[in-house]
Amino acid sequence: MDFFILLSSASGLAGKKGQANYDAGNTYEDAFARYRPSQGEKTIAIDLGALVDDGILAKDPNLLRRVLAYGALEPITRARYHGMLDYYCNPALPVQAPHQCQICIGLGVGGGGGDGLESISYSRQPMLQPLMLAGKRRQAAVAAGGMRSSEHVATNSERLAAATSSEQAVEIVAGAIIQKLAKSLTSMQDSTDC
Repeated sequence: MDFFILLSSASGLAGKKGQANYDAGNTYEDAFARYRPSQGEKTIAIDLGALVDDGILAKDPNLLRRVLAYGALEPITRARYHGMLDYYCNPALPVQAPHQCQICIGLGVGGGGGDGLESISYSRQPMLQPLMLAGKRRQAAVAAGGMRSSEHVATNSERLAAATSSEQAVEIVAGAIIQKLAKSLTSMQDSTDC
């Protein structure tokens, strides 16, 4: 095949209560797009935001307003969508590496007045529980005066080098990871539910 494109939704990355089946279908497409190149086949999954010029969102202004107010999806115009298709339908493109086969265009950050990605409760996800626990310990240490609140920003590597136990090193690394996670979610560390 010259190209194989899966149109997915950025909501598979953001998630939303009440849409688990829709999100599961989108994440399946993303995983499938990563699998095929490992078999030497051209594939790309394009995770789209809210298509505003065509489809149900173009026909229903109230629905469009609600989707954009949530803030997790950004508007995608027909021209931008066609530009993505023009690029990825090029038969001269080589087979992408599996980690390059999922393109997200239109994942918002909550800037539309809604709570966007901040409404997703990361603190309840089992795989993040150790980070949340470490974050609570670090916050307690800051509140008790054991650490200066700005210390973790500038000197993580120095603090790690000076750690006297593996538990202390884990605390430092967990704090740095929580800081990085908060930045990647475009939320302030203080508003991250730890």
